[in-house]
Amino acid sequence: MRRESKALGSVVGCLVVLLGSAITVPVAADCGLGKGLACFPVFSSCGFTAGLAGRDPYIQCVDTLSKHWCTECVTTSDLDPRAVVCPNGGGLAAKLTDCPGANTRYLSSQMYYAGRTVAPNQDGRLEMAVTGPGGTTSHLWQQSSGSWVADAVPFPGNVHAASFPAVVRHFDGRLDVFVITAAGTVAHSKQAGPNVNWAAWVNIGGALRTGGIAANVDQAGHAVVAGVGKDSALWYAVEKDDGSFASWQSLGGSFAGAPVIALNADGRLEIFAVAAGGGLSHCWQSPGSAAFQPWVSLGNGPFTGTPSVARNLDQRLEVFITTRSGALAHAWQLAPNGGWSVFDQPEGLHAHDPAVAMNADGTLDVFVVGVNDRALWHRRQVAPNTGWGNWESLGGVALSTPAVARNAHGTLEVLVVGQDGAIWEIHQQSPAGAKWTGWARIGGRAQPNLL
Repeated sequence: MRRESKALGSVVGCLVVLLGSAITVPVAADCGLGKGLACFPVFSSCGFTAGLAGRDPYIQCVDTLSKHWCTECVTTSDLDPRAVVCPNGGGLAAKLTDCPGANTRYLSSQMYYAGRTVAPNQDGRLEMAVTGPGGTTSHLWQQSSGSWVADAVPFPGNVHAASFPAVVRHFDGRLDVFVITAAGTVAHSKQAGPNVNWAAWVNIGGALRTGGIAANVDQAGHAVVAGVGKDSALWYAVEKDDGSFASWQSLGGSFAGAPVIALNADGRLEIFAVAAGGGLSHCWQSPGSAAFQPWVSLGNGPFTGTPSVARNLDQRLEVFITTRSGALAHAWQLAPNGGWSVFDQPEGLHAHDPAVAMNADGTLDVFVVGVNDRALWHRRQVAPNTGWGNWESLGGVALSTPAVARNAHGTLEVLVVGQDGAIWEIHQQSPAGAKWTGWARIGGRAQPNLL
């Protein structure tokens, strides 16, 4: 791999050791001194386990920088797919199949993102979509200062939504919001450009049950949306190159809860949903194919609600789900892209679905609402890829599933529906820090069961 040499701001050079090859990461001129110094340890320790050696080191580095919100310190001018060496040395077609994500959009350092109701804009400002009383859909966003707008603003050409919104960020930086309408069809609204206003809603069909929807972005950069059909089977649709959506396809099965779509380390999609009998089922794309394998039970539960899935720092997926008794259960991949553990069930009871996100130090953090006190509780890994610490209360009174995302400067922010029906937030005082701010009211109106 060729060497690059550019300065961090004007004072720091970023030397990265990647699988035995030393390169100096190119950094952007708009990467401030403070951010550059904060990201320097990430650059310097950008190493990877043998289990990930099949992916190109540069791609792995960009992926790691994205997880730590250091991508604004990386330039895009040298990240040309023709300059990226994939393991088999093939051309662009080989890169897209054997080296997942090796394309200009992936390497642009503006990584995709998928979340439930909240996601970061291309510039790092969080934006939240909410389904309000009567099915109105509106959005709130952080201003350049990090503070939120005074109140929610309706999306243009509003639809009558009957689900919580699912938000994805495309490789080009634009956010895209999906909802199930009262008629059971799916509508989406996409930003006209990164960080700017929204286009009118577009209906993409479908015949789904209301309540919840899932969306993500596949390794080709296309949005994938899924939900439970009125026949109880799992249905999904994939975006085409022109931005329209292909016909809906059935994956069969019989499901009681809304699905979630995760992305494996090798780029293959994996879908999780609670089956009609209460077990958690999952299916995944075959290697080198967009086709899905048959459904397989991951655990009998019985479970309820919608799962939450995150990827550990070592790239293993971990899924969190609520039992019918209100306990939190979780299972994890034993290796990236591989098989799964049995479910572990920590102590404690909670209401609603769990939410999980990764801290700036690579540890996962899971959030729930207490069943008795309605406070926000969280439990964090003691170190990346390892076991978990004790539950800690963050107080407040939450009437909804938590929504969580990471701010531009690296702190986690959690949003819930408060007693007054408005959105309230709390966030870490420092990236990966143990101390949190007090609760603050943002505004807007949201249906608690549709957040």
